[in-house]
Amino acid sequence: MELDSLLENDDRYKLFIYQLLQLSHNSAYSVNELRNQIELSEFKFNKLIEGLIKDTKELKSTIEVDDNKYIVSDDLSSEDYQILRLMYFKASVAANFLVKVGLFENLTTSEFAEVNYMSSSSVYNLQTDINDLLSELNLKVKSSKIIGPEKEVRSFYFKLLFEYFGGIESPFPKRTAESIENYLAEIEIVNPSKVKMAQLKILLGIQICRIRNEHDINELTNIPIVELSNKKKFFNDNELQYLSLYLILNRLVDIDVKEVQDKIEATELEQRFTSLLEDKLHASKLESYRELSSKISIISQRWHNFYLTSTTFISISQFRFLEQSYPFLHKLVHEFVEKLNRVDDRKLSNTDKLSLYYDFMFCLLSFKEIQNFENAVKVVVDFSGGDNYNSFIKENIAYFRYLNIQIVDSLSDDIDIYISDFSNSDINSIQMIWKSPPIDSDWAQFADTVIMLKGNRNE
Repeated sequence: MELDSLLENDDRYKLFIYQLLQLSHNSAYSVNELRNQIELSEFKFNKLIEGLIKDTKELKSTIEVDDNKYIVSDDLSSEDYQILRLMYFKASVAANFLVKVGLFENLTTSEFAEVNYMSSSSVYNLQTDINDLLSELNLKVKSSKIIGPEKEVRSFYFKLLFEYFGGIESPFPKRTAESIENYLAEIEIVNPSKVKMAQLKILLGIQICRIRNEHDINELTNIPIVELSNKKKFFNDNELQYLSLYLILNRLVDIDVKEVQDKIEATELEQRFTSLLEDKLHASKLESYRELSSKISIISQRWHNFYLTSTTFISISQFRFLEQSYPFLHKLVHEFVEKLNRVDDRKLSNTDKLSLYYDFMFCLLSFKEIQNFENAVKVVVDFSGGDNYNSFIKENIAYFRYLNIQIVDSLSDDIDIYISDFSNSDINSIQMIWKSPPIDSDWAQFADTVIMLKGNRNE
């Protein structure tokens, strides 16, 4: 489900325009060119630009129209873009319906229509449109409630609220926000990052809302419950297990995750991926196998119990970078994920598959031992400036170690790149000639060459 489809059409256009202006890097953008690019009438386009200028008045971003010919922008940023998305989310009728009727349940469908001056037919059409969007998640709004598997309901609201609110502000009413803080005061959180705390508050807030409205989670077995200073203030054991498992899997409490893994049956996802790694990498013979198994188990349990996928890395450019940089591991993980249609009883969308791909790829790439399964790009550094200068260049090349580069001291037939300040007709590999200390463009060329070589090997 594309979450921005919940926003009003005009607001989606304004976000698109903002992104296009951001890509122009503060350069003047022709009004006609931009209007033609998004295929809108002059009246509609001008209205959207006026609205976007008004919406950014209180932000650092500045957008102006110069002589009706050019749009001039400055200080456009991802931070302001997130603030705009949150602003438009709050203004969305569909988003408000999902939050106030579906999650908070403080308004019925008819009450929502009355508050928003909607006719019964209008709110019926709204609910129908929302249910069309929710259908791929096996969810629907019925009788002023959101209906579906409880894990799926909580997963959907987690993604929805974290995607727009993140760490900007709390999405919950004052009473719920206070309850979240009270509960957190009873838990000894270990080394919390800002992002992890923002995520935990949203998960806990959703849990509180669902329990208040009598929607409990199914029983989770064999999960150790996190020690709390006052259990009576908390939930029943099923809900405590749900919260405890989240805290443990995200290493937010001082409980060894292996203690949980030893008590929980391995998921089908874990078994299948582990079997693949054994078949292709002989993973059980790796020195890091125990830690690798633990990380795969954590990923699998997250998908089994929470489905809390992130959209942060879901982009084609990121996908292509991994494909080019790590062709062997990319093919291994990509083919595995593409063959998956479900995790447990949940059908995987294309977005889910891409998110699961990143989970497994970043897990594997966290181990140098596994990165070494990729063919290293061999580089010789040979400058006339002598050993000290060669050492300086090698130290800088080391910053590209994530590309699996091997620096060798002597020439051989399998050398991929020869770097020097003089060309040599006896060298058969790619030669990069740097007559002066390398600048940004030289390093960019070096990285592109390494990626190109890796890509060629994969063809």
